[in-house]
Amino acid sequence: MTFKLFLSCLLCFALTLVSVCGNGGSFFAESVSSFTPIEQAEIDQLIAAHGRDVIPYYLSGLEDRDTDEVALKKIKYFVSQGAAVNAKDKNSMTSLDWAESRGHTKVVKYLESKGAFSTYKRVTGTVTFNGEPLDGAQITFTPKTPGQGDQAQGRTDANGRYQLTTALGAADAGTTPGDYLVAIRKTEVDPDAPPPAQGYLPQTRSLIPERYTQTNTSGLTATVENKRSNEINFALTSE
Repeated sequence: MTFKLFLSCLLCFALTLVSVCGNGGSFFAESVSSFTPIEQAEIDQLIAAHGRDVIPYYLSGLEDRDTDEVALKKIKYFVSQGAAVNAKDKNSMTSLDWAESRGHTKVVKYLESKGAFSTYKRVTGTVTFNGEPLDGAQITFTPKTPGQGDQAQGRTDANGRYQLTTALGAADAGTTPGDYLVAIRKTEVDPDAPPPAQGYLPQTRSLIPERYTQTNTSGLTATVENKRSNEINFALTSE
């Protein structure tokens, strides 16, 4: 090869590299992994076990093990190997559901850029009683029409704030869109009740009107809309 031809080839390579990187990517993005041997072995095991559905299963077992940046790197690799961004796990949790539940904002942004959607919609709100935050109360959403939605529960904090989760979904993931009947309970051990028999729990009493504790009497309803976040508040009274 002549020196002139060598320079020509080198220039073509440089122009190609600049073009790829200039379009917001990296020349090696999503094509060459840079994981440790142990990481690569774990990744290969996940792909072998779940195939194109690997992403939600990876995220479901993630907990706090990987940072947002590391999770993003691995998910980009999964996608480069043919993983489906809208895959669901056995509980119908999508990749985006898990990423939002784990608080991985960079992963969420990346998945959305790839057209990912979520099954569960985040539901938060405030519960008050006679105008004051109701802390330590359990709130339950039950589908108004059986089969059209997923039952979900939450517990209020000191500020009366709650966040829903379903029995099948990840913690604080929310619930599926639909119309719901709502019940709210707050109880304490009844000091006037006789001591419980051995092996039984102590008797409790409600700290809010009994009508709120059952969906058929509470008069409380909610509509979870098909959007990422729903804010649904409840104002209870002693009347």
